[in-house]
Amino acid sequence: KLSLVINAKDEVIVSTFDPITSEIINIYIPGDTEVELSRNLGKIRIKNAWAVGLNQGEEGVILLETVRRNFKFPVFAWTDDKAAGFSQTNLRALISATFTPYKTNLKLGDRVALGVFAIGIKNAKREDIDLRDTTYLQEATLVDGRVGYTLTGKFPQSLLVVLGDELISSEEVTVSIIDATGDFEVSSYLTSIIEVMGAKVVSIEKNVVQAYDCEVEGTNKEIVDKIAKVFSCKASGREVNGNFDVIIKVGEDFARRF
Repeated sequence: KLSLVINAKDEVIVSTFDPITSEIINIYIPGDTEVELSRNLGKIRIKNAWAVGLNQGEEGVILLETVRRNFKFPVFAWTDDKAAGFSQTNLRALISATFTPYKTNLKLGDRVALGVFAIGIKNAKREDIDLRDTTYLQEATLVDGRVGYTLTGKFPQSLLVVLGDELISSEEVTVSIIDATGDFEVSSYLTSIIEVMGAKVVSIEKNVVQAYDCEVEGTNKEIVDKIAKVFSCKASGREVNGNFDVIIKVGEDFARRF
């Protein structure tokens, strides 16, 4: 399963491509949703996060990190609006999304695989979810004095099926977090995303602050790689304590991009 963060016109789309259920599900985030940018870059309407990333020389990374931080979606792939063609029924748009150059961290092989998958999905297996129709957003006056949307913190249970990982859920993966960030919010942030993926955080150990980024350890390489990819961490195949399936170690450098 791949969830792709797309910078569309005046909104952000998280498109999930699920080869197990043969479904494409699009989650629409209104562009006027107020979010906290990653890396302590301030509060902003999410439709402007892409431009901030470009100004920072990070392309779509800031938007990706911001979606992950605020919405707790386990995402690692980002792209500009051309990739919306993968979830459309328009063949020309699909071909453009597959072969036309545009800003993304997907490799050409990934795009070809997405294109092949998407062309075989029938309309009945395509679904759109507007977050304005869920409990996750509420209309409010934003910091700029104009009306928009804010997050309620009530994660819609229906999205767990969309964003969860079948392997991680079926294996009932247990996770330990070793937190050396010095930031009290990081462990809570990690826990929320890990549990959306389908794992269970059973231990959080606070250590003295250390200057490293993050590492994921565990004996099941596929699961370790999945979790490491979501958080842009180093993956290690080291055997872990028998009480846990996965150990995630996070340091001060990780907190800086949170």
